[in-house]
Amino acid sequence: MSGNNIFYSGGGIQYSLSAEWQRSHENPYTETSNFEHLTGIRWFKDVTIAGVKLTNEFFGTFTYKRSTSETKITKEDNTNSVEFTLGDIHIGDYFNVKLMYDSQFHTPYFQTQAGVSSCPWEENTIPREDPRVYIEGSPFNRLPPDSVVEIPVRI
Repeated sequence: MSGNNIFYSGGGIQYSLSAEWQRSHENPYTETSNFEHLTGIRWFKDVTIAGVKLTNEFFGTFTYKRSTSETKITKEDNTNSVEFTLGDIHIGDYFNVKLMYDSQFHTPYFQTQAGVSSCPWEENTIPREDPRVYIEGSPFNRLPPDSVVEIPVRI
């Protein structure tokens, strides 16, 4: 994964970054219902007037229609933010740090590329203060009690 290199040095100089991003997602859903009903009616009526029988027939239809539609929207909003500060208080320390972004977890991560530090050693850095004491020879062999010993030491 590619990244940006950040160089910073000790003595109170700091590198800070703050970022925020938003993501919004809408999911519309529409449901439609249609209803139609046809009703027919037919009836007969017999009437006798002056001895004459009359038959009337009536017929009618009714149509009932109904349509409804409902739209629902599901909306999801996400806001992510990250902030970090890189710095070192020791004058003479310096670092080259590669800043990268993890797209799965939406966070930055760092890899030290090079540097010199007075702090405990980290990978890819050189320790500024690495005191070592070397005792030459073996002056502790066969020492009589209460004897004075001269020990050559190299620092």
